[in-house]
Amino acid sequence: MLEKLRTWVARRIVADVPAELSACLSCGQIQCVEGQFRTCRNRLAESARLKAMSDKPAPGTSAGLPTD
Repeated sequence: MLEKLRTWVARRIVADVPAELSACLSCGQIQCVEGQFRTCRNRLAESARLKAMSDKPAPGTSAGLPTD
């Protein structure tokens, strides 16, 4: 019963932080105003790094190679 309650609460309250916001957690600033958030170099660099990683094909795959 207690486990069901914990699971129910966790599903409604606890959420993972999006990966691109991980730079925000290491910044040290408690809160950014909207303008700072949109232009934050650390966040934008982390977002670009994550995007580049997701665009790379997995090792050993033929993704991106032409097929005849």
